[in-house]
Amino acid sequence: MIAIATQGVLVVTVCWSVKGGSGTTVVAAALAVVQSRRAGSALLVDVAGDALAALGSEGNESGAGVRSWLCADPTVGTDALAALEVRVGPELSVLASGFGASLPPSRERWELLAAHLTGESRPVVVDLMHREEVTGALT
Repeated sequence: MIAIATQGVLVVTVCWSVKGGSGTTVVAAALAVVQSRRAGSALLVDVAGDALAALGSEGNESGAGVRSWLCADPTVGTDALAALEVRVGPELSVLASGFGASLPPSRERWELLAAHLTGESRPVVVDLMHREEVTGALT
């Protein structure tokens, strides 16, 4: 788990593992619920693809989401991310994973997403894919 702080306030928590099936989605979902109750609202970014199910919500994981945004044309800005959020409670929203293209996202898209998330005014928890799925784009 990685936590990024800005001026002493926890802004983004990233949950990931070296392999799938280790429980990071459950941890990320629980952290997002706790953060939403403490701060009044929170965002769970579901790059891994199963956070909605872990929260017992019936969202559309097969539609557009953060993974499709990551693989989108560079002209698609971060303003498009808000439209992809799914409300799962009065205080918690999930940026669902959706579908992704067959090509891995570029490093530039990951960096743009990170910059956008660190600018959020609410706590953000990211359920990241396991390491092998991400490192190709970041190396």
